[in-house]
Amino acid sequence: MGEADPFRKAQRLVEAGRLPEAVALLRAALDEQPDDTRMRLVLAELLLKSGDLDGALVSFLRAARLYERAGQPLRALAVYRQMERLRDDEETRAAVARIAARLHVGGPPAPPAARAAQPGPVADLVDRLLAQAADEVRQGALELASSRVRTVLALAPHDERSRALMTAIRDRRP
Repeated sequence: MGEADPFRKAQRLVEAGRLPEAVALLRAALDEQPDDTRMRLVLAELLLKSGDLDGALVSFLRAARLYERAGQPLRALAVYRQMERLRDDEETRAAVARIAARLHVGGPPAPPAARAAQPGPVADLVDRLLAQAADEVRQGALELASSRVRTVLALAPHDERSRALMTAIRDRRP
């Protein structure tokens, strides 16, 4: 595996059924690049897949805090909402409420038609993330695409495009 890109290496390991090696590879890469949120999110997804909920939550939490420090509250909110689906506790709910208040969002997500009628930063982020995920599906990076679509679903759970893309990802998996 002479590849330099840890994402590609991890993807190949996952496809070969070597999930523990993919997790170890991403952890080692994060030792060198601890502020890489994308790598943290992929690691969290792989930890979930391997049954390590606590490890996944730690990785999600670190990614969310990195997004907050980087001034990307929408992305932080998406990660916290993803965590909230996995572990509904006071700390996660407080983080979601804090960021939602800062963004002047919250409450139940709007239905798809209402969301489409409300252009704004969340809708723009959803559109960008879905475009990136679709590109990743075309490139065969299914784990990355799946992680990105889960982020979209955390932001907009009723978005039909993301549900269709997730189905396409599932259909392409061996």
